[in-house]
Amino acid sequence: MRCSKTFSYLFFLFAFACAQQGIYVELNSSDKGPIVEKSSQYFSLSIEWDLIQGYLANKTEFEPATTQLLSNLKALSGSAPVLRIGGNSADYSEWNPNHERPYSSHVTYNITLDDLKGLKSIATQLKTKLILGLNFLNPIDPSRSLKEAEAIVETIGEDLIQSFEIGNEPDLYKNNGVRPKTFTFKQYTSQFLVYAKSLRDQEITSGIHVQGGAWAGLDQDKYAGFMKMTSDWCDDYSFHAYPLTSCNDKHPTVQQLLQDSHGQAVIRSHRFLTKAAAQLKTTLTLGETNSVSCQGYGSVSDTFGAALWALDWTMNTVYTHFSGLYWHSHKGAPYNFVQYDGERAVAKPLYYAMYFYSLFAGRSYTLSSPNVITSNEKVKTWCIKDNENGTPRCLFIHKDLNATQPINVTLSWYQADLPKVDTEFIQLATLKGNSPFNGETVTAAGVTFDGEGKPQGEPQWTRVVASRRRNIISFNFEIRPTTAVIAATLPVQ
Repeated sequence: MRCSKTFSYLFFLFAFACAQQGIYVELNSSDKGPIVEKSSQYFSLSIEWDLIQGYLANKTEFEPATTQLLSNLKALSGSAPVLRIGGNSADYSEWNPNHERPYSSHVTYNITLDDLKGLKSIATQLKTKLILGLNFLNPIDPSRSLKEAEAIVETIGEDLIQSFEIGNEPDLYKNNGVRPKTFTFKQYTSQFLVYAKSLRDQEITSGIHVQGGAWAGLDQDKYAGFMKMTSDWCDDYSFHAYPLTSCNDKHPTVQQLLQDSHGQAVIRSHRFLTKAAAQLKTTLTLGETNSVSCQGYGSVSDTFGAALWALDWTMNTVYTHFSGLYWHSHKGAPYNFVQYDGERAVAKPLYYAMYFYSLFAGRSYTLSSPNVITSNEKVKTWCIKDNENGTPRCLFIHKDLNATQPINVTLSWYQADLPKVDTEFIQLATLKGNSPFNGETVTAAGVTFDGEGKPQGEPQWTRVVASRRRNIISFNFEIRPTTAVIAATLPVQ
């Protein structure tokens, strides 16, 4: 048996937790940031241009079921996710209403007026913003992209646009034929600035922010320098990361996905970039992410195991001070948050993770630093403080695929440390599925979603009664293997 001590604590409690094969969490009043002000907008959505119709929009109007699913998240957290339209299709799509000859053979999709009207419709309905990916194929002449940007602003309106994103994963251009093999990062920076300055100089787009980056991760040592050189032109930067890939005939597994080496390490290795962004008083988002790159992988990306991973991945990015993350969707991909069976929407495991995170996060929170002692490092503990009422909440994610028995949890605090927290009860909600290896019968706090995206029932909470020893308030409960549990304290009434 191996025990880990996440933070220092009394030795006898550490020994007790190890002996009991459990988790001991001592809540306190300390915060370690960052503050997440709009929790639903911490995670947002990334959609390819050629997936708009039938996924976000129905011709010129919003897709009702998708809009309902996103409205469910807004109801929990007060704000809807931002919608990023881009990915590989940013460079493989262009605005070409007159069907002129495409600039390049790479162009495979014509952005239509219906696409833009549909985006306006869903953004208006949700009262959210859009990030629009622009074509970056031409290394010297941005004129076609400027026409694309002009059409976007004229159709959608400046108020609904958060920013333009120039190209997608430019550090891969020399590998995928978008630029010659001799393409350098210095050339990329120069070409990027031509586009950014042109957008600023064009009157209709001059008021729209520019997002820089959209990097895949091949030139990480150069990103901080790029941010410094372009900070006068960009208001935000983005970076893409996936823990696993199905590219080049790779065959990832659920077991690999739930390993910390494929999650925590990938994210935290980029902490230096979030620090560089903070020094420049700008932000760095995880602008495209999901379980498996190259459009996901069946029997991994569409499983309940992927939902458990998504919760832990989200909290790791918060800890690393990313300003947000964008769950990517691709046409027919198994990692999508919703799938359509005819006109019927099927909420996928990723959506249940998004809903459960929103239930946990509330409208605004600060990451907190409890003392945690655990006998199983594969059960993750994340605690936050609600910024509205000051009450702590903890999220436990049981990722141990080999466990056969529940793990015991003791959640406690000194009454003097948290005087505004109720000492009689806490309440628990559970995310569970039939198996981590499939996506069947998933529920989030007892809630499921019908074919129109509407929640069936209200979130179900179970009360746990306190035990007292002098001035220590304690609550004891169990967490079953491959589930996630929210333990929420309550404000004093």
